[in-house]
Amino acid sequence: GNARRRHRDCRKARSAPDQARRRKNKRRLTNRDRVCGKSLQLPASWQEKPSQVEPPFAAAGLIPGRQGYQQHLWHASLGRDCHVFVNHPGATFDFSSSRPGFWYGNGHLPRTYQNRSVLSQIFNTPDDHPVPFTHAHWPTDAFDESIVEAHWAFGRKGSGCVGLWCSEPLSLKSEVLTDRELRADGRCVAWMCFCNTESDLNTFSQSCKSANPSFDKESLELVSEAMYLSFE
Repeated sequence: GNARRRHRDCRKARSAPDQARRRKNKRRLTNRDRVCGKSLQLPASWQEKPSQVEPPFAAAGLIPGRQGYQQHLWHASLGRDCHVFVNHPGATFDFSSSRPGFWYGNGHLPRTYQNRSVLSQIFNTPDDHPVPFTHAHWPTDAFDESIVEAHWAFGRKGSGCVGLWCSEPLSLKSEVLTDRELRADGRCVAWMCFCNTESDLNTFSQSCKSANPSFDKESLELVSEAMYLSFE
């Protein structure tokens, strides 16, 4: 009886730090959701070094300019069925069995940087790569509102909003996934993602446009009021 009680007490003592860590992680997720609108995050395994910020709002993707595989670099989530991300496909069509594929991984890795609720990417795909475009997963049917115009796309689900800007014009495609692909032709291209809490999509779109992004293909520099990013 005494041995059994001692064993039970030891288990409780060991579980206390684990419970504290779980409570801390739960608070961290809640803070990130509140600041970023819903959720916009680079996976921790793709940070150049551990962030000194709690929670880690800023992160930088690794190994830009190299051949990719199945790395999922980032995504913005407004709900279980509403996920937005950008990648350089490893294949030209959705049913390909290649690795990386059409939606998973990147054929060629971009420069990626996130600061709080804004994320930027620069793709510089070599001429000998068979896929000459990048694209975004844009779940039109999952949004309460969706606007796609020229270089911009805006979506709202509930009180969460997401915006995409691309240096090349965006076109909505319907191949296997109907109205869920925003494609940008070109090998040298920049993207930005904005995420925030806002019930009015027009107000959110004007806020995003005020960043006034521009991309120089020669210097591979992305300049905006929100952040600066260079591919080198």
